Amino acid sequence: MPSNELYYKILGVMDRNFTAIYFLMCVSALFLAALAFVSCEKIIELPTVSGGGRLYVECFPSDGTDTTFVYVSGTRPVGKNTVVRDLTGVSVAMSVNGRPSDIELRTVYRHQAVFYMVCPLCTGDEVALTVSAEGYPTVSSKSTVPEGPSFELDRELYGGNIRHYLSFTAPGDGLKSYYGVKMRGTLTYSHVSWSNGAPEYSVTETPMDLSFEAHNLSEMFTDNITGAKPIAVHFVNGGLMTVFEDDGGKSGRLDISLDVPYIRDRYDYTTLTDTLVRRCHYNLEVFSVSQEAYKFLNPKINYSLLAAGLVPPFMSTGNIDGGYGMLSCMGRSDTGWLANMEPIP
Repeated sequence: MPSNELYYKILGVMDRNFTAIYFLMCVSALFLAALAFVSCEKIIELPTVSGGGRLYVECFPSDGTDTTFVYVSGTRPVGKNTVVRDLTGVSVAMSVNGRPSDIELRTVYRHQAVFYMVCPLCTGDEVALTVSAEGYPTVSSKSTVPEGPSFELDRELYGGNIRHYLSFTAPGDGLKSYYGVKMRGTLTYSHVSWSNGAPEYSVTETPMDLSFEAHNLSEMFTDNITGAKPIAVHFVNGGLMTVFEDDGGKSGRLDISLDVPYIRDRYDYTTLTDTLVRRCHYNLEVFSVSQEAYKFLNPKINYSLLAAGLVPPFMSTGNIDGGYGMLSCMGRSDTGWLANMEPIP
């Protein structure tokens, strides 16, 4: 048992050593944290303005579609007790290859408005957009329509659904390609009547709601399925679009599948004078999406870094000059209206 003097000397040495070790640990932790902050540094130029908000605009024109929607919202500064005011005096101007196009107001409610342009677009067309509203700076942007993607299609009946197999071939340049998929369905009711001695025909079409299917794009069938993820669903130009990316050509080919309900063609009723036939058709639309638009529609979120406060959450600044949002043209390819599986004449 050491003397009290020697005992306290030993404790003093231990205390000094522990303090030194603790100091070194703190310095190391601060050094590592500094390295983390330096390596994760991200400088973002936001179009901020003192005392007021900015306009938020979304527009995704494409060829093969006669109607283009423009969504406009008013924003307000974060952290200020600013009252959200109604969007008044809003004006939207669009031009295609320098020629002004007619644009109409569809709806306006408080701080949001929807406009639409009826103008068919072609590959290579340049679309310019300018939006203004009372109390907001004018915003603008331009985009050019790219070519639609090439793909192969196969179908089969699978568990009460029609499974559509889509195959894309990588361009071979080592760069990632980005895609969007929409599926439209319609029920067509064809009626013929002989009640007046001669045939009288009428056709009625009813669009199908495929929003559930848009949210359930099935798993990627590739050797490297991680190259085709993440998948996101976003409301694009009047309908839900599923967006995804390939792996930059590492696997050479990207295969995906999409299930939609199998609704049989049938005779709804048949009498001596009248016949009503119901037929189901689908049209699969595939879009080429720019990298900028893809990152806007499907921003990457690292929840681990987000929890540590090292990355900005959901940051996607877009390409609207003077505001927020995105104007990005998409190239469109489609299958046309596909006849049903096991169709009736």
